[in-house]
Amino acid sequence: GMPPSCSELTSACTGMPPSCSELTSACTAHFHLQQETEDDILTGLCPEDLNFTIFNCSKLSNCSAISSPPLASPTFPQPPCLAHVIPNGSLTFPPGSVAFHSTPTKRPVVDVDDFFDLASFEGDMDIPAGSSRNKETILLSPGYQGASVEAKSHGLEKLGGHSFYGLPVEVQQCLEKERGVKKLYEWQDACLRLKSVSQGKNLIYSSPTSGGKTLVAEILVFQQTAVKKKDVLVILPYVSIVQEKVRDLLPFSPLLGFAVEEYAGSKGRIPPKRRRRKRVVYVATIEKATGLTNSLIEAGRIDSIGLVVVDELHMLGEGGARGATLEMCLAKIMFASGNTQVVGMSATLSNMAEVAQFLRAEVYTNNFRPVELREYIKMGCGLYSFTVEKDRSVHFDHEHSISSQSQSKGPADPDQLCSLVSEVIPHSSCLIFCPTKRNCQNVALLLSSSLPRPLVEVKRESRLSLLKLLSIEASGVCPILAQTIPYGIAYHHSGLTSDERRAIEEAYLQRTLCLLTCTSTLAAGVNLPAKRVILRSPYVGTQLISHSQYKQMVGRAGRSGLCESGDSILILQPSEKEKVVAILSSPFDRCVSSLGEDGSHTLHSLLLSLVGLKLVGNSKQLCGFLQHTLQWVQLGQELLMVRCKEALGQLATLGYITMMEEGEIVLYTITKLGTATYKGCLPVDTAHQTYKEGLKAQEYLVLSTDLHLLYLVTPPDIAHTLQPNWMMYFQTVGCFQMTRGPADDIKVAELVGVSLGVLSKMATGMGAKMSPQLDVVYRRLYLALILKALLVLKSSSGIWSVAERFTCSRGFLQNTLHSVAAYISCLVRFAEELPELWALHLLLPSLSKRLTHFASIDLVPLLEVPGMKQGRAQQLFFAGIRTPQQLACLSVGELCETVEHMYPGSAAKLIQASKALVTEQVEALYEEAEELMALRPSHPL
Repeated sequence: GMPPSCSELTSACTGMPPSCSELTSACTAHFHLQQETEDDILTGLCPEDLNFTIFNCSKLSNCSAISSPPLASPTFPQPPCLAHVIPNGSLTFPPGSVAFHSTPTKRPVVDVDDFFDLASFEGDMDIPAGSSRNKETILLSPGYQGASVEAKSHGLEKLGGHSFYGLPVEVQQCLEKERGVKKLYEWQDACLRLKSVSQGKNLIYSSPTSGGKTLVAEILVFQQTAVKKKDVLVILPYVSIVQEKVRDLLPFSPLLGFAVEEYAGSKGRIPPKRRRRKRVVYVATIEKATGLTNSLIEAGRIDSIGLVVVDELHMLGEGGARGATLEMCLAKIMFASGNTQVVGMSATLSNMAEVAQFLRAEVYTNNFRPVELREYIKMGCGLYSFTVEKDRSVHFDHEHSISSQSQSKGPADPDQLCSLVSEVIPHSSCLIFCPTKRNCQNVALLLSSSLPRPLVEVKRESRLSLLKLLSIEASGVCPILAQTIPYGIAYHHSGLTSDERRAIEEAYLQRTLCLLTCTSTLAAGVNLPAKRVILRSPYVGTQLISHSQYKQMVGRAGRSGLCESGDSILILQPSEKEKVVAILSSPFDRCVSSLGEDGSHTLHSLLLSLVGLKLVGNSKQLCGFLQHTLQWVQLGQELLMVRCKEALGQLATLGYITMMEEGEIVLYTITKLGTATYKGCLPVDTAHQTYKEGLKAQEYLVLSTDLHLLYLVTPPDIAHTLQPNWMMYFQTVGCFQMTRGPADDIKVAELVGVSLGVLSKMATGMGAKMSPQLDVVYRRLYLALILKALLVLKSSSGIWSVAERFTCSRGFLQNTLHSVAAYISCLVRFAEELPELWALHLLLPSLSKRLTHFASIDLVPLLEVPGMKQGRAQQLFFAGIRTPQQLACLSVGELCETVEHMYPGSAAKLIQASKALVTEQVEALYEEAEELMALRPSHPL
């Protein structure tokens, strides 16, 4: 079994004997591995005095290992993909496996750490300390105590067999347990087997809503972290979806050994901590993903991201800043990293080829739906099915007429909603999409007052428990929900807090609730399918719905495993028929770049970050980068370069960059203010004003009250859209002045320029002339007063009283808290780059933490647990469970007994999340200790 020459063996590893004769004379046993194919015979030697084994692992498949003399049967660890043991000493390995063997010895082996991260070696092995490997060879430490043989699946090309798409079979078992997924659909399997996917090329894939797009992306994420040992960035449109995705990934984290980090609101460390032991899945909103990407490029770590997954890729064409921000983020990743794979999930677009050209991606589309969808339109009392012909004409067929329920009160239910929902509830579920939030609430009240009374007896105890749960976790129950939930009905929109929405979503999925009235945002949010979907109107707000919005909403109808078919009903008035026909017959929406459109400064922000990150230093390099944008594909080089030159000139005028001509090339250099602006991710059009405001504030900063700091951190864009209750505003500020207190708040109002006389005119309806700049000042102080009222109360129940006092929704208050906390994190990074703003840099982080958790400081440790609600944290705290460590030590039964209205499913998720958090904290401490030990001097000082 010796190799043809000693040089081949000695070149494979270090520590070999100097001559072949010495080696052969020392050998007392050898192992022979022979592949069943003809092209590779693999040989390893096990000299007794050296006690190590070398196995070539490049093409092992369907191998057997035979020992001479026969080995005693070693002990094999589980899982079942490890080798079988045969009594005579023969060992059989499963397909796609690698193997190693070692026996105890006193001889040292050189540790070669540099080989560990070679991407060409795809084996997934637990190698003992002191061992080394290169892309084809594993050299085991002779000090390895165990004398065991292990085999683990590897290689993405080895799909099926004893692995699940190159992953341990436990992943498949976890998917079945957590998601109920027993087998992938044919299109999912075909997509994962695409040659471009295995080669790491970019991919865009689309399928109808509920077709299973998310599962494909998650398997790719698992492959990237577990097999390719790379980090992953998952970009999602909304904070609520980010939080849901973090919870969904946690069960797989310990199984595959990756960490999950949330980047939404004020959460997420920038730059992220470098991890030595684990790969990381960053789950981020569009805005946070941009800041994260910038920090990785600046630190030279962008190549650590092996995969970027973008959900709702069609949001590139959403318009405004969000679509442009997503385009900027993806363009920088593709330009700065040559090895990062981009995978996008998208609705069907009419210009998919342009988006594919932008991403340099293959497109995979299918129309598969696991459940049949039947679409109808209701006009008057008639229900019509329809078909769209090849010539884009729409043909209607009358199905039947709908009669009103006897309990409906005529005009109170003109659209016969009670009849439509009674056909499916309470045994199945129903979603009603309404054009406005107010309409959601009105429809829920209408149905609860019109549907048959016996509905309250269905799942009565479960619904009463839901009301109690809301009172605990949301610190109160909305009067409308208190009336509708006994009937199994609830409304769902952004006016509710995230705790209320989550409790309602879980109750709907558990079928405690059978009907939700909701706005269109639910269609793009969490996965809440239904037997029947009703569109109350063809409008979203005052805007006519688009073809894509319609498909996204009706796509919620039907769910595999729950019903054999789903149906959708669009209610419209006869006068709206032509408009709706135009929507149904129109092609799918186009995805159009909004970079620099509509007077926004997104193009300015892009150019500033490119110069700051040193991706672009002159006009020639700029032209090279712009070829990676969607706008280059759609607009062309000449017009885009004209826009960029104009934007660069404006940046230079504002003092963000300097420009210098060298022949035909223009050189760009960023200034100190420009560096602070792009690192803080602040809008270019407001950063200069923010800088001047910060300098001025430090001269007379009032620290005896939170009001002044809160005023400084109110985002102008939120304040601009706020509609103050001017009478409440006047009474609040007037109370300060008339009662001569609090004096510090009076001083802040005077310093920022708010006049009681102007407030008096606005409150009495007389109106007052104000410049746009002064109008923003008044609105910002009003928002600061709201934030101060929330901080003073320091409890989740306080949000109810503040919302009532300032006549705004609880959801608006909570979203504002998150937005302000995120804006503060931007200001902290902005001030960090400007020494003259040192005071703000020191003061703002503590304020951000208070706003993020909006709770007593005692609850902060528990609120760090993913999925923890403030009301639940208060329950745990009063029950004596005050840290994640204490929570992680409990069993599901113990937690349910300790905490009132804690369901086993919720308890299991909280315990699992707390264990993951504690594990992350422990590993972070270990890594920090290792870093400190590495800095230890080799000789005592």
